[in-house]
Amino acid sequence: MQRFEFLGVPKSKKNMKKSYILLVILLLSSFHIFATHNRAGEIVYEHVAGNTYKITIYVFTHTESLADRDSLEVQWGDNTMYQIPRIEKITLANQYYKNTYVGYHTYPGAGIYQIVMEDPNRNEGVLNIPNSVNTVFALSTVLKISPFVGINNTPVLYNYPIDKASLGQVFKHNPGAFDIDGDSISYKMAICRYDGGEEIIGFQLPPASTDITVNEITGDLVWNAPTQIGIYNVAMEIEEWRNGIKISSIIRDIQIEVEDADNNPPVVDSPAEICVVADSLIEFEITATDEDNDFVTLSTSGGVFELNNCPAELMDTVTGLGTITTNFIWQTCCSNIRTQPYNVIFKAQDDHPETQLTDYSTTNITVIGPATEIIDLEPSNSSILVQWLQNRCSNTTGYKIYRKKISDSNQPAECETGIPESWEYELIGTTNSRTDTTFLDNENGDGLALGFYYCYRIVTIFNNTIEGVTSEIECVELAEGAPIFLKNTVSTTDTEEGAIHLQWRKPINLDTTIIKPPFKYILYYSRDLYGTFYEGPINVLGLDNTSYIDTSINTKDNPSIYKLIFTNYDEDNNTWNEVGEPTYASSPFLSLSASNQQLTLKVEENVPWENESYVVYKLNNETSEFDSIGTSEINIYVDKNLKNGEEYCYKVKSINYYSADSLPDPIINFSQIACGVPIDTIPPCCPTPEVVSQCDDMRNRLSWSFSADSCYESLDKFKIYYTNRLDGEFELIETIDDPTVFSYYHYPETTLAACYKVSAVDSAGNESVCEETVCIDNCSYYDLPNIFTPNGDGVNDLYHPYPYKFVEKVDMKIYNRWGNLVFQTEDSDLNWDGKNIQTQQLVSDGVYYYICDVYEYRLTGLESRVISGFIHIYSKEEVGSP
Repeated sequence: MQRFEFLGVPKSKKNMKKSYILLVILLLSSFHIFATHNRAGEIVYEHVAGNTYKITIYVFTHTESLADRDSLEVQWGDNTMYQIPRIEKITLANQYYKNTYVGYHTYPGAGIYQIVMEDPNRNEGVLNIPNSVNTVFALSTVLKISPFVGINNTPVLYNYPIDKASLGQVFKHNPGAFDIDGDSISYKMAICRYDGGEEIIGFQLPPASTDITVNEITGDLVWNAPTQIGIYNVAMEIEEWRNGIKISSIIRDIQIEVEDADNNPPVVDSPAEICVVADSLIEFEITATDEDNDFVTLSTSGGVFELNNCPAELMDTVTGLGTITTNFIWQTCCSNIRTQPYNVIFKAQDDHPETQLTDYSTTNITVIGPATEIIDLEPSNSSILVQWLQNRCSNTTGYKIYRKKISDSNQPAECETGIPESWEYELIGTTNSRTDTTFLDNENGDGLALGFYYCYRIVTIFNNTIEGVTSEIECVELAEGAPIFLKNTVSTTDTEEGAIHLQWRKPINLDTTIIKPPFKYILYYSRDLYGTFYEGPINVLGLDNTSYIDTSINTKDNPSIYKLIFTNYDEDNNTWNEVGEPTYASSPFLSLSASNQQLTLKVEENVPWENESYVVYKLNNETSEFDSIGTSEINIYVDKNLKNGEEYCYKVKSINYYSADSLPDPIINFSQIACGVPIDTIPPCCPTPEVVSQCDDMRNRLSWSFSADSCYESLDKFKIYYTNRLDGEFELIETIDDPTVFSYYHYPETTLAACYKVSAVDSAGNESVCEETVCIDNCSYYDLPNIFTPNGDGVNDLYHPYPYKFVEKVDMKIYNRWGNLVFQTEDSDLNWDGKNIQTQQLVSDGVYYYICDVYEYRLTGLESRVISGFIHIYSKEEVGSP
């Protein structure tokens, strides 16, 4: 018998394919040799260096099985596979072995790799897996290598995937997952795997009186409750997440044996959630109770006992009769700060003589970073120097500085870190070291605006990414000594004779013994919102002269921003010297955008005050007055139910404020008058396409429809877009000018594999932007006859396929019954004359076997499919050798 050798030799999928049929036969004949030993397991990995990983496979087997593997074959997900050795075999209770296999593998580069181990086979009698004894046992784990993810290790699973349950009693299992990298872990039910790591066909969840579920956060698998004794296998997918990206997943295979025992499981009780600030002492009591008064063993597992810095005190396993208690103690430190909670799993198992039952309780412990304290705010008339205490934790890597222009009494909720979005703070800066504890807030060099309370909070950053608890709020006003803008309102709208009214508050607390009169305000203007080109100056003499009307300007088409500078005269140098910092304010500018039966109004402005609301006025053509039609808290307002083609005119009142008590409230400014005409710009609905290949006619029938009757209104035409590749670009192939036609026949030239989009165009020329794609790829046009008569009678003397289309090439091989190659070609027409390629003589009558790779254009490009079969050769001449 031919021997197949796989040990230690990397193989590609191509080499595997050649031996597939014989390998299947070999495996089927030897199932009972290897049978009845694989019960449960999982695959985990650790990063070693570069693209090299240490892979560990845990397989749980039965001690009475004759099969025993000292190595397992691993498919690494990069088209290679080889054996890895067993490094440990431990005997467990209830006739189980725990087998540990370890191997190292270096991947070629970034990518997503599915690591699979498959081994014949599962144990006999698994009730929810059809024919389990002849079903391959497979484990699967996904590894993602990416420069955007960084170094990663899978979670470690501390609790074994083998357990016992009692008929009619709620069963609970927890994997005891711990992620050393601090990544987020989620859990969900999965389907057990077999060949290639694929889901077992026909797999069913075990029967339950209510249900069987997995808590996606804690990982508790709860079976409520078993209704039939026997052995069952379930799978749990343990997913690992980093910054919202899935970076690994483990398919854990779990075996549960249900027995009919006069026994109730113990109950273990521990706190569900605990949150502490680093350096806090955690101490609590855990209780396990057995209502049957059996002996109970209470144990614990979790990554907190394995930490390099400040681990929890290792708890002794406690055994007692009926009810037992023990204490959990953990003196945390700053090294324990992380985003994800630490899961501590407490397990209680009774010692019933028939069936030992278990219960689990999970305590999630979150350790957060402490807050720092703001110690000083030093204001000038345009900036504030913020200073705070250095955080006590040595793993502090920086700080975030937040600001808002009004005080609040917000306090973080329990275990809340950072600044909640609802508090409406602005992140204005960061520092990048523990000792960098000052920040100058000057609005990125533009200077802070007078008239506000500036309030600050500091959030400490730990380990480069983890936010701690926010500091308390501290507020201060700028030192006054410069004017403050109060008004920039459009009083006249015109392209040439427009006018803007400006007003400001004079500097207060001005020490005129140091800053001596005379005084002058200087205005510069730019006809935009952002001061791209300032012109001027405009001089306003006198401290108390605090207003100006800018006239003969285009207020219809442009906003205007003004820079206001306060100066005093230096007699000694005959110069006007700037006092304080300039202040800026623009006029509100109203723009309109038209669409179907509506106009959208948008107000833009660049001002030092805060915007509270906007009041919209529309021109009443009958009274020639502007009437208020609505209010908006944002700078956008939509006026609906208008008539297309008619002109409508608007202006907007901007209501604003400063937070300082000494300034007027509210501050009112008006935009210019703007007019617009609504037009139809809304595209029609997107049709829903369907496609069917009519293979005999070598065409595709495309049809489409709408989901609502209103979609049929105002239609003018349809446009059809096509590509013959999944990743191809769509091109317009047809425009159907009749809006009552809802189907189209397409006759492609190279392949019927196709993807289509259909868009609709309305009478206004608006085309729908449709992303819905329909694809088809199910016609094959290459079939071979099974009878060939190369007898020289002029009929069927050449072996060739039935009429075909869309075939690029073939790889045809014909073998005699001894496995010898008698014919080979890449010609799609074949044209075999029946002669042996070695002897050039006609082959003998008989049955011949062929394998043909047919290369056709599919949606994914040029793909091959394998066809195989038998050819019966009949000839009058008995010539040649087989």
